[in-house]
Amino acid sequence: MRITDDQGREWRGHIDTFTPDNLTVITHDRQRKDFPYGTILRIDRPNDSLANGALIGLASGAVVGLLLVIDAEDDCPSQPSFDPFGCSDPTAGAYVAAPLVFGGLGAAVGVGIDALIRKDPTLYQRTGAARVRLAPAVGPGFRAVRVSVRW
Repeated sequence: MRITDDQGREWRGHIDTFTPDNLTVITHDRQRKDFPYGTILRIDRPNDSLANGALIGLASGAVVGLLLVIDAEDDCPSQPSFDPFGCSDPTAGAYVAAPLVFGGLGAAVGVGIDALIRKDPTLYQRTGAARVRLAPAVGPGFRAVRVSVRW
C-alpha cells in the first residue's frame, strides 16, 4: 500500500486500523504512522506481477500431472478412462516428466488468467477542495436559491 500525503510525501506499508479521525499504517520499517483523513491525497495498492498467477498455475498443473501418474499405477480399468500411459506401469521418468509438463501448461494458463484481471492501482484519490455553489432559481410565482455542495 502506498499513501501520498498533502505534502507530497509517499509512505509504504499496510493498513493497521481505521478510526473516525485517522488511518493508521504500519510502515515497512515497522513504524506506526497516523494519517488524518484530511491529509491523504492518494492511496495506491501495491503492484501485482504475473508471478503469483504463474506459481498458482504451476502448482496446480504439477499436482494434476502427479495425480495422473499415480492413477496410472492402478490395474487397467474395465471401462476406458483418460490414461496417457495406457495399461502399463509408469516409469520413474514419468513421475518427473508429467508434473513438469502439466506444471508448465498450468503456469501458462495461470499467467494468462492473471493478465486478464485488471486491477486499478488507485484505491482513493482526493479530487480537490469542497465547493459550494449558489444559483438563483426564479420562475413565475416563485423565487428560490439553489445550493449544491461538491467534495
